[in-house]
Amino acid sequence: MKLHYTAQLRQHDAGILTTGMLPLDHIHYNIPPKATQFHTYGVCNTTLFSQLLNPVPELQVFAMILHTHLAGRKVRVGHYRNGEQIDFLGLDENFNFEFQQVISLGNIKTIKQSDEIAVECTYSTTDRTNVTMMGLATTDEMCLAFLFYYPAIKINTCVSHPNTSISKDKNDIAAQESLLKTLPQIQYISDDNTNSSFNLYGTVREMMKTPTDTCENKNAASRRSTSWIMNPAGIMLLLLWIAMM
Repeated sequence: MKLHYTAQLRQHDAGILTTGMLPLDHIHYNIPPKATQFHTYGVCNTTLFSQLLNPVPELQVFAMILHTHLAGRKVRVGHYRNGEQIDFLGLDENFNFEFQQVISLGNIKTIKQSDEIAVECTYSTTDRTNVTMMGLATTDEMCLAFLFYYPAIKINTCVSHPNTSISKDKNDIAAQESLLKTLPQIQYISDDNTNSSFNLYGTVREMMKTPTDTCENKNAASRRSTSWIMNPAGIMLLLLWIAMM
């Protein structure tokens, strides 16, 4: 590892924005056992940033870490503007918990004020006999995307979870997945000064199909753009660091 320091600072500091699903077990979000594919979603509407920050600059995203636990199989990060999806910020159709990494996007993707971000995670629980909760333990699950961007702002977290207080248990896996997707989302944002805000804000928008496997898409969103690999212990250190911010 090489560390560089200078008295001549660059124009911008970089920041990390945590997006996806709020990873707390008290939200009672159950992933059923014996599911070949089960999808969860976390959303971030940047319109809410103005509650804690004014003005809000455009965020220039250049890299990211996608994160689930052992049941995770796919992670997709959709980018929406004016209610329509304009792009994927990141894709991993073959997620592996043992091979997590910082992915360089290859180009800069701009998040404007009022843009929305949706993180979709796909799980397989065919080898499990009990429900899987969202939480911090490795046997629990997460659905997160850490966005590396500049210029740094004080907001460090923008996550959500479905309003499960109005949901009912579903025996059918597909019906349960559909219900959780259509429930209103409770969004949570926080900043470096521990200021935070909860908002009942919107639902999960439809996400487009994954682009065809072209060289351009590979360069933009696949592991071939990797600049730094982290093991699970490194991921946990990052999570703890963000929790303390």
